[in-house]
Amino acid sequence: MISKNIIKELILSNRTFILESVPEIIPRAAADVTAPGKTVILYGIRRSGKTFILYDIFRGNRETALYLDFEDDRLAGFTAADFATVQDAFLELRPDAAGRIVYLFDEIQHVPGWERFCRRVTERENAGVYVTGSSSKLMPLEVDTAIRGRAWSVAVFPFSFSEFLRLRLGLRQGLGQGQELRQELGLRLGLRQGQGLRQGQELGQEQGLRQASGEWQEILYGTKKIETKRFFAEYAQWGGFPETALAAAPLDKTKLLREYLRAMFFRDLVERYGMTNIPLFDALSDKLFSSFATRLSLTAFYRQYKDLFPFSKDLLFQYFHHFEESMLIFAVRKFSESSYKRSRNPVKIYPADTGLCRRVASEDAGRILENIVFIELARRGGEVFYFEEKQECDFVVKEEEGQKLGLEQMLGEGLGQGLGERTGEGTGEEESTGEGEGQGLGERQRQGLELGKGERQGTRFAAFQVCRELTEENRARETAGLTAACRRLEVTEGTILTDDQEWEEDAEGIKINVRPVWRWLLGAA
Repeated sequence: MISKNIIKELILSNRTFILESVPEIIPRAAADVTAPGKTVILYGIRRSGKTFILYDIFRGNRETALYLDFEDDRLAGFTAADFATVQDAFLELRPDAAGRIVYLFDEIQHVPGWERFCRRVTERENAGVYVTGSSSKLMPLEVDTAIRGRAWSVAVFPFSFSEFLRLRLGLRQGLGQGQELRQELGLRLGLRQGQGLRQGQELGQEQGLRQASGEWQEILYGTKKIETKRFFAEYAQWGGFPETALAAAPLDKTKLLREYLRAMFFRDLVERYGMTNIPLFDALSDKLFSSFATRLSLTAFYRQYKDLFPFSKDLLFQYFHHFEESMLIFAVRKFSESSYKRSRNPVKIYPADTGLCRRVASEDAGRILENIVFIELARRGGEVFYFEEKQECDFVVKEEEGQKLGLEQMLGEGLGQGLGERTGEGTGEEESTGEGEGQGLGERQRQGLELGKGERQGTRFAAFQVCRELTEENRARETAGLTAACRRLEVTEGTILTDDQEWEEDAEGIKINVRPVWRWLLGAA
């Protein structure tokens, strides 16, 4: 049992630290999320900025908010029964906050049974509750059944390019008022009470672009465009981890990224799941982070390494599942109405941040752009697939009106189901196809994908091709892949995202929008 006096000291010291010692905070979309009657769960890769989102929420509710970090050594031994002490201590400090407390709990996974307290205060006491923690332990299937259906899960990524740009401009010019900056740079994700995610996205973009200043136009098209492109090159090289973005020296950035990976590998994988086959772990991690934006066949991986060190195919699939569950990597599956075809084809691998990608050649720049585009599509919501028939298209995105969170379709219920069945099924057919690694993974992404070629009410499709530069050698191929995907979806336009090219053209009745990636990331049409 934690004493009430210690709780009061923590509440007051945390308040002083957040209000007086924490530097200016870059506005993040997740800080705007409200879900009355539900607990907001912020989950994502380590070091992506979840704690600072809680700080931002605290500053916006400073008279009614309390913040606790359950990795604080002074809270060692904290149990679910101590939440009542927390509530009493806070109300003694701020009695006028009764009925409108905003609880901010960091690293909540260290408190078994936390879900029941959060459910009670959100449903019965009009409280706001925001929690963060390990991505693997706060996944939709990991939280206790007591809170399922009563939680609003929000995936937190490292900085988007628009957030990164705000940071870089802020370091040079001063951030000013966060809300003005949101409007100036056209924040795309503006969730507000009573609005669905898609409506919030559209509202945030419309308000941001409508209120955009002359400087915003300068950033996109004018004298500051060169500087913006320079910042984008930095973002593509080092990624969007907040601490890395703040570091000035390349050596410091490199050191931070190595330390991040080491901590993620040990704490989120080896320690969390007891992954003891180190040769398999090393080989798989090297493959995943060096083969980004390319197709991966686990069956081919098994054939390549099975004679080098001992491991079973079942263990290989388990390890791959753990990498996915940790949100270190994302696996994109083939676009098809047939769940069998989706499960039998290779997946395309995208690390959670380009700073984690292992680059060995200059031609990796095109794959880096593709990785950036995928993360942005996942951030915006929708289910992401790759398209492959006679031609290939990098991304097909399926969006539902009122869709809660596209990432959950990629990571959610059914992730890893059928592992034994997948790896133990008749090997004859698997040997002939060389695939089979998608089966049992991301079931929600495959269920209900009776596409109807875009005809189903409330469903929208979009196609994206990513290419560093369109040239005479690749233009016909890239355009043919995009138009094939558009015809398959029965949509009339598609987008090719490049490093810095921009025009529009018509190809076989399909409008092709060629846009620079950096400008598309900032929400420009």
